[in-house]
Amino acid sequence: MTLGSGALASFTRQIVELQSEVERLKARLNKAYIPVDDSTDISTPPTDAELDSIFGTPDSRREGFVAIVIDSGNRSNVFLVASVDSKWFYEQLTEAS
Repeated sequence: MTLGSGALASFTRQIVELQSEVERLKARLNKAYIPVDDSTDISTPPTDAELDSIFGTPDSRREGFVAIVIDSGNRSNVFLVASVDSKWFYEQLTEAS
């Protein structure tokens, strides 16, 4: 089976449109996904420099970026971190009993 030039052009456009849709969906998923880092031995509480090293600076993340950091040196130290106004904020989570 061979495609004529019109059919090939149409097929190519469809592929490009599908690739664009895949990129849009990936971007939406990345916004919904909460990253978790458990490979870094961090201070308690984590420092600005440590969070920058793990996730990049708050400026490089969208406003309201949220993530979980699990201290690799002491897995009982778990932090919820967020970026707001070019700053990092954190809350240490408490283990349920």
